[in-house]
Amino acid sequence: MEKKKSNRHALFYRNVKGKIIPLDDVNLDILKSMLKDATVSDSALATKLHLALANIKRRRRLVEANFASRNYLLDVSKLGWRIGDIQVDVGKGKSEELAEQIFAMYPNILEISLRVNSTATVSARVFYRDNNELFIIIDKIKRLPFVRDVAFSEIVKMVRSRSIGTMKDIFPKRAERAKVIKAKKIRHRNAAR
Repeated sequence: MEKKKSNRHALFYRNVKGKIIPLDDVNLDILKSMLKDATVSDSALATKLHLALANIKRRRRLVEANFASRNYLLDVSKLGWRIGDIQVDVGKGKSEELAEQIFAMYPNILEISLRVNSTATVSARVFYRDNNELFIIIDKIKRLPFVRDVAFSEIVKMVRSRSIGTMKDIFPKRAERAKVIKAKKIRHRNAAR
């Protein structure tokens, strides 16, 4: 006795390979449950959503492959390390190349990204033990080709944090999805005329 859920309120997303993936009510419920508790079992999901275990397993694989990833995060500040951001102003369109080079040089860079702003084009989140280690990192970065300037800011206190994984309300509610889908169908119908 499987409870039927309508697929007509599905949102469709194109994954990185270009394949269109449905995020219907059931897949969305699975995703929200996983965001709330990453260790939720397939059998608990099947019971909660009133679906067959095989159906849950298939859908969960789809959700995990296309919308979610599970990792543990090490909180380096609890180990006595400090955390900060190194902003690098890069010239001659070499930002991505330089970002890859910096990331490869230092295993204690948590993440590195390209930015669009007036002061820096590469930003690296780094953890370090002391000022001497930080000085060495910044000094080596300053010596790299195409680096115009390097700035640094330390995180002294994290006031609040929100990871995308905890933002279970970023997806539109069912009623809102129905409106979006209806509007798309109307536009598609009008374009076909």
